[in-house]
Amino acid sequence: MNFRRSSGSITSDSCATHFDHLATAHGIVHPSRALRQLQKAGRAGKNDATFASALRQGLILECEACVRWDGAKLQARQRTASLVHSDVLRRMEAVLLAASAPPFSTYVNTRDNAFCHVAGQMADHVAGHGFSPPALLRAQTLLPLQADQLEWIIMPNTTKSDQQPQLWPAFDGCLWRGGNTGWHRVQSAFNVNRTTCMQTQTDRQCVVNRHMPKASLMCRKRKCPATTADRQAIERSQCMLAVDGNSYATIFSRIMLAGRLAVRVGGWDAATQRRLSSFEWYEPLLVAGKHYISTSVDDLGVAIEWIASRPDAWRRRVALKGQAAIQALLAERSILCYVLLATDLAAIRSPASTSVVCPLVQPGKAKYVKGAPR
Repeated sequence: MNFRRSSGSITSDSCATHFDHLATAHGIVHPSRALRQLQKAGRAGKNDATFASALRQGLILECEACVRWDGAKLQARQRTASLVHSDVLRRMEAVLLAASAPPFSTYVNTRDNAFCHVAGQMADHVAGHGFSPPALLRAQTLLPLQADQLEWIIMPNTTKSDQQPQLWPAFDGCLWRGGNTGWHRVQSAFNVNRTTCMQTQTDRQCVVNRHMPKASLMCRKRKCPATTADRQAIERSQCMLAVDGNSYATIFSRIMLAGRLAVRVGGWDAATQRRLSSFEWYEPLLVAGKHYISTSVDDLGVAIEWIASRPDAWRRRVALKGQAAIQALLAERSILCYVLLATDLAAIRSPASTSVVCPLVQPGKAKYVKGAPR
């Protein structure tokens, strides 16, 4: 993966200034503040009893790799026989290198959910693509590591605002279409404010059951491509829901990039500073009510009624502010600056000199990645 690096050098001071400008221009939350809030939420949420219970139930899997970033090269040793998504480490190295990230050490789990254990113990520090339940980790660093999180700068022509439909459709409720993805055991155990859902239901299944026909599955498979009819339905919709799949809600940024009103079901609740469900790195930088609408599965019906009661001009204003903010945040410099500021804190919490326990789950099947020392 290659970054253009066309926007000048990346330093902590220049990045702080960059986000000062975005805060003034778009009303976003400065990452330095958001990252402190996430750290606070992590400390408040840590719970040894919850971790032990989840471990007994098999909800927490072994960390796949221990990683040391030395400032120039990623040294990773696998703890498991194979990685679920081996390309995550390649993208991680590219992002850290482009952002001039300081040295640090961490554990990595490339599966859909980033939380993991180390030989049956709580991991000291995990770098992940979605914010995990704080009860399951001592500390975590949220980074853009999945391909869909970097898509806008890798293939910018696919989501340019001037290629999106300019027509502002009439309000007809809030639409959701998606595949049948999600891990019901994880979501029922750790996602907040879904008391009306059965434990055997994912967030998506619960939303569909309660809000048909506006919310429906495109198909019953876990993965299914959008049809022409699905795309046309989305294009005709003024308001759309973003609901977690296997981890965070991938469609959230795409709704805002398209200039539609985004309703985030779950994610980060800035008002209470807690995790409702998994979320991406940029979500705590947005402001609910200004860039998007925040709600939970339990409160979704009330939220949609409230949205319907608001003037059309207000809905469009929020959608356009969300579009401008997400375009600014998904620009290359913003992504790299966020990575630098986030890893500055990771380097304090878990410096490269920190010893990371890396026994193999299956002895004799060690795999070394990216030139790790033998």
